[in-house]
Amino acid sequence: MRSPSLLTSLACACVPAFAAHGLTAQGPIRQTTGAATATFSDLFLVDYGADLSVRDGLVDAGRFFGDLGRLGLARLGASQLGDLGEAGIPVQAVPEVLPGEVVIAAARDAAGIGPIHGRLLLARRAFFLTAAWPDEVPDTCRGSGFHGGVQVLHLDRPYATTATGSFPIAEGVDPTIAAMVAQVQQPNLLAHVNALSAIFTRRTTAPENAQAVSYVTSQLATIPGLTFTTETFNASYGPNVIAEIPGTDLANEIVMVGAHLDSIVGGSSSARSPGADDNASGSAAVLEIARIFAGQQFRRTVRFGWWNAEELGLIGADAYSQAAANRGDRIVAYVNTDMNAYRAPGDSLSLDFVTNDSTPSLVAALRAATATYVPSLPTNAGSLSGGTSDHRAFFRNGFPAAFPFEDLGNYSPYIHTSNDTVGTSANDFQLSELITQAVLAGVAELAEIGVANPGDFQVYGQGCTGTGQQPAVCASLNDNGGTLTNTTRANEYCYRVVNTQALQVESFEIFTASTTGGDVTVDALLYLDAGGLPAASPAAQVSITVGSTPGFYLATLPTPLNVTGDFYVGLDHSAQTTYLSNLSGGTAGAGFWRRPVLTGNWAQSGLIQAPSFRIRCAGGGTNLVPQLGNDGTPLIGRSYDVTLSGAAAGVPAVGLLGLSDQVFAGGSLPLPIPGAPGCSLLASTDDSVQVTTDGRGAGSFTIPVPNDTNLIGAHVYHQWIVIDAGANQIGLAVSDGGRALIGG
Repeated sequence: MRSPSLLTSLACACVPAFAAHGLTAQGPIRQTTGAATATFSDLFLVDYGADLSVRDGLVDAGRFFGDLGRLGLARLGASQLGDLGEAGIPVQAVPEVLPGEVVIAAARDAAGIGPIHGRLLLARRAFFLTAAWPDEVPDTCRGSGFHGGVQVLHLDRPYATTATGSFPIAEGVDPTIAAMVAQVQQPNLLAHVNALSAIFTRRTTAPENAQAVSYVTSQLATIPGLTFTTETFNASYGPNVIAEIPGTDLANEIVMVGAHLDSIVGGSSSARSPGADDNASGSAAVLEIARIFAGQQFRRTVRFGWWNAEELGLIGADAYSQAAANRGDRIVAYVNTDMNAYRAPGDSLSLDFVTNDSTPSLVAALRAATATYVPSLPTNAGSLSGGTSDHRAFFRNGFPAAFPFEDLGNYSPYIHTSNDTVGTSANDFQLSELITQAVLAGVAELAEIGVANPGDFQVYGQGCTGTGQQPAVCASLNDNGGTLTNTTRANEYCYRVVNTQALQVESFEIFTASTTGGDVTVDALLYLDAGGLPAASPAAQVSITVGSTPGFYLATLPTPLNVTGDFYVGLDHSAQTTYLSNLSGGTAGAGFWRRPVLTGNWAQSGLIQAPSFRIRCAGGGTNLVPQLGNDGTPLIGRSYDVTLSGAAAGVPAVGLLGLSDQVFAGGSLPLPIPGAPGCSLLASTDDSVQVTTDGRGAGSFTIPVPNDTNLIGAHVYHQWIVIDAGANQIGLAVSDGGRALIGG
């Protein structure tokens, strides 16, 4: 036993269960032999505070194991310790852990009492860290008197890198989403909570858990347009329930909303556990959202989850999210709703977002949606010390996640007791209604309202050569681009260019896209090599504009730069307005990151696997054919851009708008243009717009599409004619054609 003074101040609420396992506050230490005697002596608590980019950088590096709210458990080498020290991030060494042991974060309750599982490593104000053998952590001690209760952290399983894509920020009210928000009905929420909390217990190991599963599936069976199934992940526990609404044009991307279905009371497996607030209220919210979403078309697939065994360690959600990661499911966002119906006396209506194990950009999007659609519900964000919920399972397995919660500092004190009932614990269904509306609005914005006719834009035909020039490609990696992983991080990144020649670099292109849905300006940088890492200071730095369409974006150096040996090109991603250049497949390459931008120390990224770039050098440049492209989808009530690239710089260019690609002025299309070999008119000229190309030979114009359903299914045809004196006898070059299909 530890000293009496320790046991007096850190009394264990689960002493009977631990005594049955032969544990004390110190706990037994098993002996290991041979190679297994190596211990984990590089463990640290990292005090990242409010700087979630520090946490995410450790996740990127494969060194992060647990988010405890402003603190994280990480394994750190000398370079990481140096970087954190230079950045002023405090760390605390954790005593060594034996191979096979797990680290347990056990929260203290309001009275300073919490369970001590195994061998005490260190104690903090909000939690203990202990080491124990997995079979020595009794289920009966999980979740005793505080939300989330216990986190079991496996040191052989670091967090997977989270693909943090862009999330639409609500900038105006979508009437379809607003109408759905208004359909949330407080009586429905109350009825679901009453029904679920009337079950004697929903404990995942209890026979009565099947009644809760049956209630959810029976409700889903009444909702048209919804498919659902139960998924058994462990025969000892109740199953998960999964429902789905398939998406339209982005059906391979999945937006999930979920809640845990099980309940628990302290250390007892036989006591009544109504679990009204925790978490019949969250399960009810997901049922109500599913009811309202049914019959609505979304661009992305919407998937609903009711998880089992959350109270025993997020087991159901972890099993599901691990399987989803193994399948390659593209879950672009997971929103967790756990406890939404308690308001303390005198407390104001508000919604809190838990920052631990959450994706900052997703939280920002959900808070913006709440402000837009539920303006009477103010939002806050902060950490939840010692506790967690199912969003952690998704975040840990590499999916963007968020957790809206009733109140970080004043949540229901009755959870995990027989008093978690309607009226006592779930005491405010106005708050429950508002939080459900907020979650619905955020998920709807993420999934995006679909259209029966999604619209399309395709290029066709061929243009002819002008005098626009581009330096020759002298080095590249994955030079045809590909599919981005849609990942962002608040760091500076660069990519190694393997080179054995003497080059005169004029420009470089990096395959990326903006995360904002529009154009953004970022710094592009070129670094020389310094001992296998990028140099501390850039050899060249320019600002470039990156659009929302994935592609190669050009950075032209102020003056050509002579380079021998390896060098590096990259972007400042610290504002998270651009995706990292990392493809879902392709030739492997090396990426490096640092923070702060321009001053931090470089480290190789475990996140970057297949970057995509092209280096252009003096000599060997060729004349280009002007290229037509588009930005945005042609839909009624919206607009799209017709773009031009590869033209001569600083010359007039005429953008054509036509109603046919077959006939013009009584003749057939394509129509060869006399005096311009290889040039043909590809679209009728019913209207036109004139622009002047910029210094890179680019231009664009915008087509606003009227909000008229009669236009759905119509085609508009486009082509560029570039006034280029040196191109041919009549001094013009033309682009390929573009065919816009209006959707809506």
